[in-house]
Amino acid sequence: MNELPLPVLIGTSMILVGIVLGIYVAVKAISRNRRGNDLLD
Repeated sequence: MNELPLPVLIGTSMILVGIVLGIYVAVKAISRNRRGNDLLD
């Protein structure tokens, strides 16, 4: 395995964190809408 340079590792981890946070926020919003509190409209 080739060692990746540090900026590539940081960029990849930032992208992964962004994706995970986006999914988490989307799930929270969907469950919130299922309860009847429409805060996104």
